[in-house]
Order: sequence, then structure tokens, then C-alpha cells
Amino acid sequence: MEDILERLKRMESTKLIDVVKNYRQYGYSDELKNEALIILKSRGIDEFELRLTGNFQNSTYDRALGLYDSFRRNSRIAFGLYLYLIFGNILLTLLFLNWSHADLFLSITNVMVLLGYLFFLMKSFMDQSNFYKALGKSFGADGAIIFFFIGMPLYIFMYFYFRKQMKEQMATIQ
Repeated sequence: MEDILERLKRMESTKLIDVVKNYRQYGYSDELKNEALIILKSRGIDEFELRLTGNFQNSTYDRALGLYDSFRRNSRIAFGLYLYLIFGNILLTLLFLNWSHADLFLSITNVMVLLGYLFFLMKSFMDQSNFYKALGKSFGADGAIIFFFIGMPLYIFMYFYFRKQMKEQMATIQ
């Protein structure tokens, strides 16, 4: 830690301001950010001034991170419901083979799971769309059509593709 503190002290103020603003993107701890703030304060730049100039936190990154986390949560739920729609029906059919009300039970279960899947699919799509808006990039109507029509039947592939794509975008935020 001493070595890191010495490197911080040798940095120019503009670099230290960048460390304070983007510390999470660089993988730095809160402790390192606080040390950079102490050094900046000793140079006459306090937290209030950083807040006024928009250099205390990276609001674009914070917003994008919140949307990315929401997307991951909603898409994970949609993915689980998708897998149920594919494999759960087979398993439940085999389990309830001799039950007289199995068809009604499976029909009701399928409708509920399908509605849940569509709900979380749309929520994850909205999170993804808002994520790109927060980055100032267009996800566009083409993305919506591709996501909805191709994403539904091939969700198993789209799920991993979109997560990877958004994770790469998170790394590029300035």
C-alpha cells in the first residue's frame, strides 16, 4: 500500500481527479479513492469543488452499472423461465403421466411461466435499451425487433451474446 500511496503522490492533479472519478472502472478500492481525495485536498482541490465540476463520480458509469445489473437480473430470470418452458414440460409430463388432471395443471403452469418469461424478457430488453441510451448509443428499433423475434426462440444464444456485449460496453465507459 505504501508503494501505491507514493505513486499517487507523484501523480499530477488531473490524473488524481481521474482516479477519484473512475476508481471503480480501474478496479480500485474505496480506500484508494479516499487517499487520492486526501492528496487532492492537500493540493487545494476539495470534494466540493470536484462535485461542482462533475469530477467526484462518473454518473454515466453509475447509471450504466445500475442498468447492467438490472439487465443481468431480469435476463437471468427470463433465461430460467425459458429453460423451464423447454425442459420443464417434458419432466412434468413424465412425472404426472398417470394423473387425470395433468393436462389442466400443465396448461395453467405453461401460461403462467410463458407470461413470466415474456414479462422478464421485455424488462431485460428495456434495461438493455436504457443502458445504450445512458451511454449515448442507439440501440434502435432494429435491435428491438431482433431481440424480440429472434431472441424469443433462440434466447439461449441471445442471452449469452447480449450479456457479453454489454459487459464489453461497460469496460469502454469514460
